[in-house]
Amino acid sequence: MTTEKFEYDAAVGGTVDLPDSIQTYKYVGERVTEIKSLLNSIQNPNQTKLVFQTLPRHMRRRAMSHCPKRLPRKYRQAHMSQMRKSGVPANAKRPSRKYRRKPNNLLKEYIRRQRKNMWMETHIWHAKRFHMIDRWGYRLPQSSCDKTFRSSFRATAKHCLVQDMSHTGCIELVASVETISNGFQKLTSSRCNRGVAAKMYLNGKRHGSMNLFKIDSYPMGALGNVTFVWKPVENVTNIDNDDRRTIWIFVHASFYRDVANEIITVFDLEDAEKVATKPLNEIKLRQNVSIRRNETLNMEMKELKDQLNYFRLTGPLSQAVLSNAFKCKTNCPSPDDSRTWLDHFLLTEMGALAHNSQSNYWSNIKTVNSPSELCPNMVLALNIEDPRINRPKKRTQAFPSDEPPTTPKFNDSTLEIPEFNAVSQIWDMQGRNAVSESKISTHELCTQRNKNALVPGERCAFEDTLQAVPVLLMQRPGSSDSKFSRLGYGCGWDVVVPAGYGISTWMCLIMWGARAGGLRESETVCRESGFDEFEPDTLTGMRNSEEKHQELREKYFKLPQNKRPNYNKLSINSPFKCLWSQLVNDWKNNNTNADGGFYVLRDPAHLQLIQKSLDSGNTTGLTDLPTNCLVPITVTMDSRGTLTNNSLICLPKPSDLKRDIRKKSNFDKEPVYEEPLKVDPNENERKTLRSNHLKLLKRLRRRRVRVKRRKQETSDRRVIIAKPGTAKLIREQLDKMRELWLPENPTSVRNQCSREVLGFVTFSNFSFIEAKVTGTGYIALNSLPKLLKSCGKVKGNVRVMVRSTNSRQYRLAKVKVKV
Repeated sequence: MTTEKFEYDAAVGGTVDLPDSIQTYKYVGERVTEIKSLLNSIQNPNQTKLVFQTLPRHMRRRAMSHCPKRLPRKYRQAHMSQMRKSGVPANAKRPSRKYRRKPNNLLKEYIRRQRKNMWMETHIWHAKRFHMIDRWGYRLPQSSCDKTFRSSFRATAKHCLVQDMSHTGCIELVASVETISNGFQKLTSSRCNRGVAAKMYLNGKRHGSMNLFKIDSYPMGALGNVTFVWKPVENVTNIDNDDRRTIWIFVHASFYRDVANEIITVFDLEDAEKVATKPLNEIKLRQNVSIRRNETLNMEMKELKDQLNYFRLTGPLSQAVLSNAFKCKTNCPSPDDSRTWLDHFLLTEMGALAHNSQSNYWSNIKTVNSPSELCPNMVLALNIEDPRINRPKKRTQAFPSDEPPTTPKFNDSTLEIPEFNAVSQIWDMQGRNAVSESKISTHELCTQRNKNALVPGERCAFEDTLQAVPVLLMQRPGSSDSKFSRLGYGCGWDVVVPAGYGISTWMCLIMWGARAGGLRESETVCRESGFDEFEPDTLTGMRNSEEKHQELREKYFKLPQNKRPNYNKLSINSPFKCLWSQLVNDWKNNNTNADGGFYVLRDPAHLQLIQKSLDSGNTTGLTDLPTNCLVPITVTMDSRGTLTNNSLICLPKPSDLKRDIRKKSNFDKEPVYEEPLKVDPNENERKTLRSNHLKLLKRLRRRRVRVKRRKQETSDRRVIIAKPGTAKLIREQLDKMRELWLPENPTSVRNQCSREVLGFVTFSNFSFIEAKVTGTGYIALNSLPKLLKSCGKVKGNVRVMVRSTNSRQYRLAKVKVKV
């Protein structure tokens, strides 16, 4: 019997009826669930938290709640599951800026970006690692983003430096030897180099170089130095009588168009057709081949610009790099249904004979320590395997092989050039295009490797079926005169590769230990070798000089007046440009101001005569030389001191030489002489002109203000007056001030300072070979007699005084004539 009892329950807001008894099994069942939950909470205290909240405090990050990648890997899946259950969608990964900016069709975008400046096939590789500049219609690598100045020199001296010189254009001429020789006699002279039809070049075993000039303009109107190579003939005994011979002329991009126009004019060539080339799946946009003909001379000209890849390897280990990178293709032609153009050539008697001869010679010279040990200027053609299958897994330094040569008779006769050395399908445009178009992509190559390779990373049978690649190698012997540079410095190989195989060959050379270089490294090699890449009388030299002059002049006048060096006080008439023509005129015997032009002396006989005169102190024979020429020289500082571009080369006085001897005996390293500061004759005029100009501008401004106020008095609208209109006035004032700071046409170059000026240094820097500051420059030929008289008739005592344009200190330097 139960009694009715009411209890108050705040949860329901009133009284509830409680039973007097309960059922035991129901009560125990409810409590079991609570006990399990309690035990679970005690054993796993962090289960009620989110996954990223269970981490120790030092590992927690605010961004973990929306960035699963910030959690440890084992917690990421649970975290993303919790975020989905909570109703908050997981944020999709925001694409990086690289992919947001990536166009839909990357190849078309690359082609569009080449409208102004062409790209080489290795452009993308260089653009990620080099400072790129626009030069000669190309986008070229200037210098590495890393500090590689010294390491690049070490590569040229002891290892291997590789440069992509594909901006070098190729011109192919097909005609008789007599026709080509007669035409080039108008463009060059036998006094400065061997003719294009010299016997040592006609057989195609050696490549040559020559200086080209405008038609019948020698020694004036220089264009530049070009490299040429003749295509070999099958009948060696009938070289001179062959009606149709082919010659390739490699021209630097800076004067390619000038040379091509001169050749078209001298041979009277007319437009024939343009052969369209198929676009490759590469960065490089291939141009159509322009063909010109002369039916009367039975001559044809093809402009192969941008149709070939041209790599330059410099250094003693360039032979080892090429030996490892270029493996000759074994003679295993494909089946009849899949033979390539090159397979058909290798099946012919001449093709098989040439390939075997070239392969044997290439395997025999792999033990050579340096290319300078081989025959100078030799040409060698090879049919190599695809460079992508001979690339090491990681970057490896290549060294000469220690294996004995395969031919026992091959002893030290490495100067012998093999027979059929340059017979190759690379000379045939149809064969080159077939090789380029039938190249399989890297993606397809990797796919086939994965399918056919039994052991990952090892050679498979599929790689043996890849087509061979024809290449042409041209050896460079390097320095042969120890007076100017270390013997053999600058030796190496020039490699010509068909289009489409540029980046494949480049990557193979890099992986075998070659160090990449840019345009800066070309200047370094030229300076260390004592050569000037762009001589001042060439078209390229004049253009570069004028561009540099304008650039430095604008930079100079952007500086405030108290930060500008006052070159009038330093006795420098032209700090940013070498006034060669005026220098030659100042040193003429008749002292006339007529501008007869100038040119660089290139006759080896005359240069040797000048060097003998400097060594002996005798001026005999110098009077018979022309009077309006410049002599190329190299300048080496005696001890301390530095040089800059456009530095002055001055005539020392006997008192300067005596003072130098006295300082050396006292171990005094101070400069020999210091230019006294001159009084600037234009300083007062500049101040007066500036003051009057400011007064004029203020007067004009006050006049405009008066006009505006007068109109405002009678107008109820906003008054707008005309613009000042002082732009022309300010421009004229600027030109006058600039002329007073740096006169464009100085009265004299020879007597601009207290020591007579003989010439200028075109470019200079510290030489790692000489361990001193050296420079390449030119001096007026008429100044040599006075220089020899001033230095005395003592052998080896010829010195000149050099001074930088931003300094007043003169220092003595040695002079050598570059023959």
